[in-house]
Amino acid sequence: MELGDPLVGLKLHNPNDENILHNAFPAKQIFKSSDHGAWYVAQINDEKKRQRTITNVHTYSSLKKSRIRDLKKTKLAVDENENFETQSMLDSKATHLDGFYLLRTHKVALPTDLCSINIAETALETAEEDDLDHFDNVAYINAAETMLPFKTFRCFISLRELEAPLCGYRSLDFAVNDFQALQLLDLSYNNISSEDIVTLGMIPQLRALYLTGNDLSTLPLQMYAKMVVEMYVFSVSIFNFLQFILIVLD
Repeated sequence: MELGDPLVGLKLHNPNDENILHNAFPAKQIFKSSDHGAWYVAQINDEKKRQRTITNVHTYSSLKKSRIRDLKKTKLAVDENENFETQSMLDSKATHLDGFYLLRTHKVALPTDLCSINIAETALETAEEDDLDHFDNVAYINAAETMLPFKTFRCFISLRELEAPLCGYRSLDFAVNDFQALQLLDLSYNNISSEDIVTLGMIPQLRALYLTGNDLSTLPLQMYAKMVVEMYVFSVSIFNFLQFILIVLD
C-alpha cells in the first residue's frame, strides 16, 4: 500500500468478528427508531375502532346480555334500597301507630328528637299509647283523614297544635287533665256536636278552635250562660269558654 493511499491506517475487521457493526455501509442509526410516525399509529387505531363498530351489530340477544350485565353491576345498590322501599310500602298500609313507626317514618333516632308529626292520609286506626308517652317534645301533629281515636293524642304531653279534620270524630271522650298544652285545634269536617264543644271547653290552654263543616251555626247555650256568670255574678267559672280567642263555625 503506497504512501498517500486513503486506506492507510484503516483497520479492517474480520467478517466473522461478532463485534462488527452489520449494515455499516451505508451508515444507519445505531438506535432503532419507530417504523412509523404518531399520525400513522393514530390512523391505524381509528381504523380498528371503525371496524369494531361495523362488525359489532347490536342484536336483541346482545342487548339483552348487555342489560343483564348492567343489572349485575348495580345489584348491590338495588339490594341496599330494596329493604327501605319494602318497609316504606308496609308503613303506608300500617293500621297501628307505635314508637317504631314514628321513628322510621320521620327519620329520627330518639323519641325526644321528634318535634313535629305528619301522619295525614294514612291508614292508622289504633295506637300503642305506652310508646307515645316517650315522645315528649312533639308540639305539632297533622292527623288529617286518619281513624285514630281523639284521645290518642293526649299521650303527647307537649302538644300545642293538632290538625285532625276529616277523621269522623263524634262524642269526644277525654279526661279533664288531658291536653294541658294544647292551644290550637282543628276539627273541621267531622261530626262535632254542641255537647262536644262544651267538652272541649275543659282544655285549659285552648285558644283557637276550627269547626268548619260540622253543621254548627251557633254556640252552645252553656257558653252564653257561662259568660253571664263571669260578668254579672261572682266570676265563678263553670266552663272555660272565655279563654277562646278564635272559634270558627260554618
